[in-house]
Amino acid sequence: MIRSVPELAEYDNGNGVCHYLENNICSIYESRPKICNVSEMYNARYASSMSEREFVEANLRACKKIAVTFSDESAMRDIRRIINQA
Repeated sequence: MIRSVPELAEYDNGNGVCHYLENNICSIYESRPKICNVSEMYNARYASSMSEREFVEANLRACKKIAVTFSDESAMRDIRRIINQA
């Protein structure tokens, strides 16, 4: 849920979900904020404190929590697929 991320507060539609999320798809993906871009955020803020793999794994854990919270089985399948490819 984005309400726990201060940098995303302006995108919260009041229930912890981004107001740009439509049918579980980001409607501004090509122009999304830097914090929503895993590669940009890693390079800008986390490269000096963790490996890229650690950062990706942390993001996958966060995605899994969100998917479980919203009972999103489709997202859980995608996350399992990504984890199994690693």
